[in-house]
Amino acid sequence: MSGDLPLLDLPADRPRSARLSNQGACCVLELPLALSQELVALSRRRGVTLFMTLLAAWAIQLARRSGREEMIIGMTIANRNLHETEGLIGFFVNTLPLRIDLSQATTFPELLDQMRDVALGAFTHQDVPLEKLVEEIQPKRYRDGSPLFQVTFGIQNAPREEIEIPGVESLPGPGAGREMARFDLTIWVTESPSGLSVAWTYRTDLFEQATILTMHQSFETLLGSIVEHPEAEIDSLETRTAAEQRAELRQNQARTESKRGKLMAVRPRAVKVAE
Repeated sequence: MSGDLPLLDLPADRPRSARLSNQGACCVLELPLALSQELVALSRRRGVTLFMTLLAAWAIQLARRSGREEMIIGMTIANRNLHETEGLIGFFVNTLPLRIDLSQATTFPELLDQMRDVALGAFTHQDVPLEKLVEEIQPKRYRDGSPLFQVTFGIQNAPREEIEIPGVESLPGPGAGREMARFDLTIWVTESPSGLSVAWTYRTDLFEQATILTMHQSFETLLGSIVEHPEAEIDSLETRTAAEQRAELRQNQARTESKRGKLMAVRPRAVKVAE
């Protein structure tokens, strides 16, 4: 975390004000079971965790949307590495910064190797509170109360125990019903026998729900491209949804027709129709 820290500035639906609120919303969306199983199998074949595979995909999508290859993503981890805290009720989550540079990887396997090194390095410091890390690094840029990063990622793949407390309702999963956003955007993936679900928590000062739904569709498209072409170069992986690809094709066809029409208007004799 030395030197100038990269700032990930995602395009938003509304301009960023000098002071953003923590008003947020969350939507939980499912990934197809077959895709979920293929991602788990791919991770095993590559000798990485599902977290690392999904983190690599998330970094690619953020790079495509922001136009930046270097970024810092907050890694949300359940800080229950002590046996004494495993069964306790309470907030034991810590968030650590992961510095990622897509310019250092050409293919998806190379990016996975980088994710493994970055994530394992961060896990060795999982007991360090984020506030302590910020104090030591003293980043030059502070923004909206979120130093170091504006986007976070986490995964829940340990079995969730049902907790029954009289008079207390338990929400079905991470993010459900949440109306506060500490960061611009957070995705939390939950693994279960029915597949993977993604909880998208976002600042409503910046994003509309329709944008988040499009981002999820794009993420799903990218994950499908990864399992279909696991050896591919990063630039060749697809993030556009089928609808976006059709719209782009129509635009390209319209441009071609427009250029052809202008050519015929300027040089009508230069256009020869084959008999």
